[in-house]
Amino acid sequence: MSPLRITGTINAPRSTDAVVFTNKKVFYPAGGTLSCFDARTSTHTTVLSTSSSTYKSIDIYEKANVFAAIDTEQNLLVYNFSGQLLCRKKFSPTALLVKFIDGDGGNAIPNILVLFKNEFMIWRLNGYLPGASLSVVFKSKLQDGLVVKSIAKHVTQRGDFVLGDALMCRLYFVSTCGEYNSVILDGHKSNVVAVSFRETDESRIISVSCTGYVIEWSVKDDCENRVICKLQLANISKISCASFNKSGSQLAILSMGNVHIYSTKDFTILDSHIVGENIKRVEFDETGEYLALIGDRRLAVIDSLKQSVLLNMETDTSSANCAALSDDGSVLVTGAETGQVKIWDVRSFTCTATFNDHTRPVSCVEFLSSQNGLISASHDGTIRAYDVLRYRNFRIFTAVFENRFNSVAVDDSGELVCASATDSCQIFLWSFKTGHLLETLAGHGAYISDLYFCTDSLIVSGSWDKTVRLWDVEKSNNATHVLQHEADVLAVSVRDDKKQIAVSVMGQKLFFWAVDVQQLSGTIEYGRDLKVGKRSLRNIDDNFVSIRYNDSGSLLFGSTLTGIVCVYDCQGLALLTRLDLPTYVLCSQAVSTCSRKLAYSKLADIWSVTSDSGVHIFKSDSHSEKFVSESLDEETQLSNVLSALRQQNYEEALKQAFDLGHNLSIPRAVLHSIPSNQNLLRLRGISGPHLCQHLLQLCVDLVANSSHLEHVLEIILNVLNTFIPNSTLDVLLLKKILQSLGKTQLNLGYTAQNNLSTITFICSV
Repeated sequence: MSPLRITGTINAPRSTDAVVFTNKKVFYPAGGTLSCFDARTSTHTTVLSTSSSTYKSIDIYEKANVFAAIDTEQNLLVYNFSGQLLCRKKFSPTALLVKFIDGDGGNAIPNILVLFKNEFMIWRLNGYLPGASLSVVFKSKLQDGLVVKSIAKHVTQRGDFVLGDALMCRLYFVSTCGEYNSVILDGHKSNVVAVSFRETDESRIISVSCTGYVIEWSVKDDCENRVICKLQLANISKISCASFNKSGSQLAILSMGNVHIYSTKDFTILDSHIVGENIKRVEFDETGEYLALIGDRRLAVIDSLKQSVLLNMETDTSSANCAALSDDGSVLVTGAETGQVKIWDVRSFTCTATFNDHTRPVSCVEFLSSQNGLISASHDGTIRAYDVLRYRNFRIFTAVFENRFNSVAVDDSGELVCASATDSCQIFLWSFKTGHLLETLAGHGAYISDLYFCTDSLIVSGSWDKTVRLWDVEKSNNATHVLQHEADVLAVSVRDDKKQIAVSVMGQKLFFWAVDVQQLSGTIEYGRDLKVGKRSLRNIDDNFVSIRYNDSGSLLFGSTLTGIVCVYDCQGLALLTRLDLPTYVLCSQAVSTCSRKLAYSKLADIWSVTSDSGVHIFKSDSHSEKFVSESLDEETQLSNVLSALRQQNYEEALKQAFDLGHNLSIPRAVLHSIPSNQNLLRLRGISGPHLCQHLLQLCVDLVANSSHLEHVLEIILNVLNTFIPNSTLDVLLLKKILQSLGKTQLNLGYTAQNNLSTITFICSV
């Protein structure tokens, strides 16, 4: 099996210094991934998956597709966008910030500035190959107590930069002999919050303080500086944060929940926006058209020209206790400690609806088999059913006495609902259509840890009383079969064909039972797979607390409270692969409060697991095969792509493009570069199952987003005609294409219906 990789994290908190806005794109870490929001297309993509600890600060050097970060373990990490770690540097003092600055003398490889509490250092990255070394270029002390609020880089790429700290700015420039010199620019009476070079005049530097006081300096080559402008912004008494655009021609300030955009030519207000609280940074893109609002729990992008909000992503202050994925993997629903039930768009990582009906923590959520509704269980003693199309709570299920419900399940026919209670250790059964309580099933003597419908009439429950019970609700006495175990049952999962049950028990063991004969068919002892050392087997943290089968029933996934996800072959009873979730969630708080519930999407074949730092989405990395040697550096591969295009060797160009990583932007560009009159002809000559698989994966994206649908379908047909005789077809990719086509057809139907009168009028003219 291919390795698992995290493709994104929903509701993940982030540091305000760990967000970069450049070239109309917002880069931000989410879990163990680097995600990107493109303001031009309003789409999210996962740039790379690092599975590292949380990042305090990041920066992007898009000219070379390089990503630098400071993590919570004080490591400086540099990756390329293919996910290769170029270098790692451990710091003993606490590193606060990382920035790329252009190399001295116009060097194509950038330098890296790392800011500490009382000093900063500039490192030179020696190459773009894995294992590249770092060498110190410059080091300087900072005055005790000063906090750097702003860093501005020179627009002409000569390596100059300015630090804005408490009451002054410090210009650092590269001298003729290649060494850094500094000039102090003082005059402010309060903390500097933003500083910038003016693009129209390279010798001018402009800054603004937290009280709205603006100073502009002119710095000559002989280091002589003079103040050429001083002014106080009108009606501004306190600035929370500020930012200049790249050219220094515009200034955005955040004051009292409002963002004001000024022209630095005459300091008149160009635009204003009410943005509210929870914003700690404002950033322009290079053009000045877009403005990013960045906070610990909020990330927004505003189009200043069109007066529209392109992105408004808010992170919930409470972590998710539970989560469920829709069958097509496009929607995630979460339940939180606050009692909120939230619906998330998996593609955009944004919350589309919030339900506040529960008054206590939500312990379990599940989609209905129709996928048009969901059901939630809470400690407030209610089970609630929601319509995800109309966004309303349409049914409530309660017991005679108030109970704290911890699990809920709905049968495939949608007629019965059952839930387990932590107080009475009973299972309650309702009619879904009427909401009436039908039965109360008693028999367990301890906490019921998991609950499922095996068939429409058979309920499976696992308990800390060391038993799994099978309840036949069609029989008058609710006859039960008891599967006895040697330790507390922590989790249960039912295979889709309803013929096998997997059980996780304390002591790091998995048991597989045949449902029809209630006989044990297999056992796995997974202690060695977790590699937890000499910890006690009675420690619940080192046991699977959630297990799930995949769609075919050939794989079983298990997750522990310590953030380990393992995948087992159900036939060979062997470990196939393992995923360690990012280390930043592995803390005592996460272990004590997070359920680590697994969820699965049948059609999309993606998984999710809850944590105190968001819901991690992951999948099997089945498209990671490389066509050429991984020792090729990215620059060489890009040149090979361009060379193959110039020679009209389109097959080789596509191979090289796919080899650059998981990002589909380069293969998409190559495909669009093929002349339309030759496109299909060239694709008929493509060989190799891996390349065909990658092309199908690209076509999945094109079907959903391309305006040339007929052309894309012809490409798919030609790829399939080449692919089918050579290898086994990946049915999942075809399912995704069919889903995208269905959505496109539905949208076209809505468009035609809504514009029927217009179409009739046009046709009649």
